[in-house]
This record gives sequence, structure tokens and C-alpha cells, in this order.
Amino acid sequence: MQRYNPTIRARSLIIKDNYVLLCRLSSRPIAFLPGGRVEPGENIERAAVREIQEETGATPLTLDYLGVVEHLWSENGIPMHDLNHYFAADCPNLNTNQIPTCIDEGVELFWIPLAKLEEVPLRPEILKQLIRDYTKGIKIPWWHYVEDV
Repeated sequence: MQRYNPTIRARSLIIKDNYVLLCRLSSRPIAFLPGGRVEPGENIERAAVREIQEETGATPLTLDYLGVVEHLWSENGIPMHDLNHYFAADCPNLNTNQIPTCIDEGVELFWIPLAKLEEVPLRPEILKQLIRDYTKGIKIPWWHYVEDV
């Protein structure tokens, strides 16, 4: 697979009452954690805060850096390459009885019970294990390379 410069992204793990907040494009069933591109001149933590605010309307009280997952995949025959930096975000203003409205066009947010995480086509797939470990108190740094080609 031909390699391209990776897109640097900041993503957040938001867990409330044994639910995790996920996103998906309205045109596709694949889910991912909230977040997006780091803008030029922006640091990763600031990007995570901005993305949470844009996608949920909430401001995180705290952010804890979890680590990075390098993800390579192909979309419609086009090679894609992301460096996803993950944070655990404490967002007390969010609640699982309300689905935040994302301002990003075509992006839907939804809460899924942690117990049903295996049923969701989450990408990259390694996140399911990392989230399970995190909820069990295993807080080792995330550092993974995943190739879905």
C-alpha cells in the first residue's frame, strides 16, 4: 500500500453511566470516537477541546492523554493514514438521555452501552479492547499500529 502523510487527529473517549459516546457519518455504518483534525498551529490537547465543543456543545472539565493509534486503511481504493491521539474526557454537561447535536454536517452522535460495544463496527477495531481495558482500570499508554487494507 502506498503511504501518504498521515492526518493528525485528536479524539476523545467520553464515558457516562456505562455508556460511551460514538460518532458515525450518516452515509456509513462505521463508528469512531468524537474528534477530528488538528488544525495548523494547534496543539493536540487544544484540538481535542475544540472538537468536543464543536461536536457536542460541551466543554470538557478534564482531559487525560491515553495515547496514539496509527491507522492505515483504504477507502474507495484510496489509501488513508491517520495518527489518532486519544484523550479521556470528563464532560459533566453531557448526559446519556440526550444525544448531542453535532455541528459537523453528516456526522451523527450516539450513546452505546459499554456492554454492547462489541456489536458496533468501531474503527480502528483495536479501540474496543483499549476501551474495555480502560474501564477495568488498566491505564497503560495506548500505542498501536493498525492496518485495515
